[in-house]
Amino acid sequence: MEDITEPNRLPKNRSSASDHLTLPVASKKTIKSPSELQPPRKRGSSENQLRQTLNIPGLSQKQMDVMPLEELQTIHMDYTDYIIENDIETTLTNTTDTLDHLNLESKNLTTGQLLKILGRLTVDQKNQLQTLNLKNNNLTILPETIGDFPALKGLHLNNTSLGKLPETIGKLSALEILDLTNTRLRILPVTIGNLYALTQLLLKDTFLKKLPETIGNLSALKIFDLDNTPLEKLPDTVGNLSALTRLYLENTYLYELPPSIGNLSSLEFLFLKRTDITRLPAEIGNLSNLQIVDIRTTNLAINIAKADATSLEALATLRANGCHVDKITDF
Repeated sequence: MEDITEPNRLPKNRSSASDHLTLPVASKKTIKSPSELQPPRKRGSSENQLRQTLNIPGLSQKQMDVMPLEELQTIHMDYTDYIIENDIETTLTNTTDTLDHLNLESKNLTTGQLLKILGRLTVDQKNQLQTLNLKNNNLTILPETIGDFPALKGLHLNNTSLGKLPETIGKLSALEILDLTNTRLRILPVTIGNLYALTQLLLKDTFLKKLPETIGNLSALKIFDLDNTPLEKLPDTVGNLSALTRLYLENTYLYELPPSIGNLSSLEFLFLKRTDITRLPAEIGNLSNLQIVDIRTTNLAINIAKADATSLEALATLRANGCHVDKITDF
């Protein structure tokens, strides 16, 4: 799979002092691109320690790695220099009371601009916001302040360049829909398991290879979409998703399903098209509400004993085009 690196999004610096760095406004003289670092500088242990502990919202790890931290004397965590589009400014200015929905779709926003926008909201507005639409933007990092929205029900981050989520995502106790479709997401924080109200987790077209064990804590989850990801294995805790009705695993690297899949008592649709799965566990027969199983274009060999298959009373469709089927007993 092609490796996609984050683009350099450093804005121009307005400071003239050579020993003074204003962040996220960066000096071309002090922050160099990787191509300019020849040969790489040798860093002392004190600088490496500082680099590991310093967390600057709005800057990627790659940008942090090329910073001459040993030369820094002052850091200004000020995002007021970021320019916000007029229509967004108008929305923020005219919104004086409640703010239930904030639509920032396709505004070419960077992380720094988003920080400025979220910082403009009052405490009451943060407590009332229910939907935040950030899809189709230039976000590479989601600020930790995203956890300051306790009433948020819908968070749309699809078609962005996000590579990971902050731990504070777990503070969104009211969140019902989390859409990360077509992002650069490579890992989920363990705090994802704190989203007990989540009903839809959409991770299609991401770079996820594994899921945290805490995924099994999502007791309200109904739709789980992992299509077109390099996912290699499902944790056993996936069997705890008692409310799950649809599980999308098409075009993944999965080669087996855990036996705990048989605990998904509410599951109606199971999509396994174009996977490396060769056997379905016998526990699949416990899925009494299963209606559709899609195993098209796989090497799956089905061999379900009559005792297991008789409980699949709701099964209406088995899609097996292009699949090598050994035996289906008394479906």
